Amino acid sequence: MESKTYQQYNVIQFSDWDRCSECHTNKAEDVCQYCWDIICLNNECSISFPHKNNGIFSLCLTCKERISNKFQIVEREDYPELRLLKNKIKKKLERKIKQYE
Repeated sequence: MESKTYQQYNVIQFSDWDRCSECHTNKAEDVCQYCWDIICLNNECSISFPHKNNGIFSLCLTCKERISNKFQIVEREDYPELRLLKNKIKKKLERKIKQYE
């Protein structure tokens, strides 16, 4: 079985006929990373932010709304056990570091 030790890059070439799936007027410049529709990089049609390996992660506004609706506000006071767990992990790491010194 062949192991994958290299990264695979997909090269996408757009023609002059490809138009943004959101505004249907601008030329396509990128692909939505969620639904794979072609999009332009205008603020009215997509949201883009830096990603790993100096890449750009782009989402169309339809997918951005779909994803944003899934978020929930979490109050810190509701999860005191999480704070305790983080402190326990921190102390365990400190003990391991002292052990190796």
